[in-house]
Amino acid sequence: FIIISNEANHALFLHPMRLAQLHVSVDREGNRVDLEPVSFLRIIGKNGKASMPWVADSVVKDTQIQAGESREVFFPYPLRSDDVIEAKIGFYRVNPKAAENLGLTGDKSLTSFTVLKKALFHIGK
Repeated sequence: FIIISNEANHALFLHPMRLAQLHVSVDREGNRVDLEPVSFLRIIGKNGKASMPWVADSVVKDTQIQAGESREVFFPYPLRSDDVIEAKIGFYRVNPKAAENLGLTGDKSLTSFTVLKKALFHIGK
């Protein structure tokens, strides 16, 4: 598992159009395996369904890492000695699903993954 600690006095990402993700890969004997990204998001909506911010009147789902929270994220991938794990936490300025609905997929400044922090972990023998 990987522990993410939010030392800020607010949720990791406040804007509901953002999508934060944890990307993890394992390098083993020259081969790289990208594990399924884990998303942290806040979905706002109306009548219990997701909607654009200008229509929304409530939070439908919130998996953001809150102020002062440390969260363990488990990956069911067996590790071996000499594996190298790379973990990157970052965000999309606009959630790719919303960007598609808004016709913004051509703007890479909005739809590219921006890495905030990267760490490497070496599994010892």
